[in-house]
Amino acid sequence: MPASAHEEVKLGTVDFEIGFLNEPVYVGFQNGVFLSIHRDGERPVTNAADTLNVEVEYGTQTMQVALEPNFDADQGGAPGDYVAHFIPTRPGKYTFHLSGSMAGQQIDQSFTSGPTSFDEAVDPASVEFPAKDPTTGQLAERLDRDIPRIQLAVLTRAARAQRRASSARTLAVVGVALGALGLLTGVAALVVAARRGRPA
Repeated sequence: MPASAHEEVKLGTVDFEIGFLNEPVYVGFQNGVFLSIHRDGERPVTNAADTLNVEVEYGTQTMQVALEPNFDADQGGAPGDYVAHFIPTRPGKYTFHLSGSMAGQQIDQSFTSGPTSFDEAVDPASVEFPAKDPTTGQLAERLDRDIPRIQLAVLTRAARAQRRASSARTLAVVGVALGALGLLTGVAALVVAARRGRPA
């Protein structure tokens, strides 16, 4: 659903409207940066994809995203509208940083989600039905916790199996040695018995 809450700012003669493409913003679902640019309040700017850069920031992590024109009314756009698609993977505040040039002026402006600007990303569990599934981020965190435990268990069992195999080999060697000793004893007994049974 197109977003209703965007932040608006005027930089020189250029008006910017920015926020998430779809609000509410659910973690793990396709979304993006929505940007609408007009000069003098009404003339759409149609060349911003060539002159502006958009970076998405979450905490200390950053990602450059490609700004694309979204001028097609059938797709919900209009001249001067742009999108930069990405999938938010964690709940919380996101910052959209614009840099570059526009109408002869340098642009270096950040916009952060929050109560007075545009929506923050939220866990979709509050609207999931009939079951509340974990997000991909929650699954990744669980795997990060569980994989080392599983690896340790596998290594422990492999070492235990190696010790058992080594013990089995040792028992097999002892068994073969005892069998050979028994065979030699039997042969020796036959030889002795055969000699005793012969007339001198």
